[in-house]
Amino acid sequence: MIVVTGATGNIGRPLVDQLLVRGARVRALTRSPERAGLPAAVETVRADFTSDRSMATALEGADALFLNLAGVGGPGTAAQLVGTAAASTPWSPPPTRAASRSSPTRPCSAPTPWRRRREPT
Repeated sequence: MIVVTGATGNIGRPLVDQLLVRGARVRALTRSPERAGLPAAVETVRADFTSDRSMATALEGADALFLNLAGVGGPGTAAQLVGTAAASTPWSPPPTRAASRSSPTRPCSAPTPWRRRREPT
């Protein structure tokens, strides 16, 4: 089963649809399951991202976690969730490695190296 945060947003909703098309079991974490509007095949679960207990329960039985925290919490939220996932599931990568990937080192608006090579200066 794949747990998806941000499942009702611009990134999460198309992801959920594609996962379902490919036959994956999906659990969507949301603040308001009653307003989620997700397909019936999706297990929609109310989750409090600031509560370790809530997140440990939400992650129970998961094979993978798609962590999209746009508009949720502060800078420590991703690290907290990764720590909870690592503590509650045997499949998690080492928390420091995963947490280091949760904070971008280059803003999205920064040109990528391949783009810089293709555009004249």
